[in-house]
Amino acid sequence: MHLSDNRGYSVLEVLFAAAISATLAAVAIPMSRNSVGYFRLSGDARSVSNAVALTKMRAASAFSQARLYVDLTTRSHHIETYTKGVGFSGSQGATGLSQECLAQFGLLSTPPPNTQAVIGQAPACLTSAGTAIANTACIVFNSRGIPINCTSIVLDQGCSPAAPTADDAFYLTDRDRRLRGHRRCERDDSDVAECSVNCSPGSSNDAGPSLLREDCAHT
Repeated sequence: MHLSDNRGYSVLEVLFAAAISATLAAVAIPMSRNSVGYFRLSGDARSVSNAVALTKMRAASAFSQARLYVDLTTRSHHIETYTKGVGFSGSQGATGLSQECLAQFGLLSTPPPNTQAVIGQAPACLTSAGTAIANTACIVFNSRGIPINCTSIVLDQGCSPAAPTADDAFYLTDRDRRLRGHRRCERDDSDVAECSVNCSPGSSNDAGPSLLREDCAHT
């Protein structure tokens, strides 16, 4: 006598399991991609934010002017300090952004509140002769840690007119994202698409600390 063996799964059961797996993958993969993009972008924003803070401290410790030099083409940045009669120079290596992060503000049309009048990267860096360097952006601090404008360079004085400014900003974009809105970036955001690091003069007094912001667009 032969007994039939009915163990196993029917075709309908296999198709049902495959459909559930495909549905879960369709949900999980975009979420994972958003999370990876967030960590990548927020990591770069924190790196630039730390570099801005270090530039400010470097200016105060050297009792001189210092600037964060950002190369928009190579997507890298480094710190330079001003030496009287010589100009700005830096000895440390450049720090680059992640592969998918761009030094752009993408589809954002307005800057964060109480910062710039018109959205844009910080003004171009200047050579010792006062010539603008293409595809660069510089955030400059004076010896009191206040962000200043720099329309020309006088070798015996540094940046001129060296007046407090709210135009210093550096924007980062994840090339894989699309923007739907704009709001303040919180530490627990999971779908951050675009960030900016803004420096504005302290409002409490002329010698007060600059206000550092990280504002992000959220999908």
